[in-house]
Amino acid sequence: MINNLKNTNVSDGYQLGRSRRGVIRFHAGSEYKFKEFRRGLERIQNSLIDIGDAIRKKEEPYCFGPCMGWEAKTWSSALPTLVAHRLGHDFVGALHALIGDDVPQSIVDKLRQNVNREIPSLLKLGEIARTSKVVSHAAAT
Repeated sequence: MINNLKNTNVSDGYQLGRSRRGVIRFHAGSEYKFKEFRRGLERIQNSLIDIGDAIRKKEEPYCFGPCMGWEAKTWSSALPTLVAHRLGHDFVGALHALIGDDVPQSIVDKLRQNVNREIPSLLKLGEIARTSKVVSHAAAT
């Protein structure tokens, strides 16, 4: 997945996630998908903390969570697009299924409206992170 996204901008990664989710319906709701998305973000955060610690110590440990030490630069530079892809696929793409978790349709519609209003600013921040020289430099060091 990372190799497919490392040269993709954040907005395109998000749209790709949405298109890959498509209209797949969840049979039992989507609460589990939101929990899975949150756990994924926590793993990414922990890996970035480990990478930052290693950079400050001028080390290259054997691995950082999902990647080998020597892959940290590529993995880190692909993260904003990967997160956007998962946001589109696993979060926004699953909002409709909350009704399977007994959330009333009116609340689901309001949640979707609120989330969709925030997506452009999140994607913009992700693109800034993806193209930032600070992130690229830190990942390269």
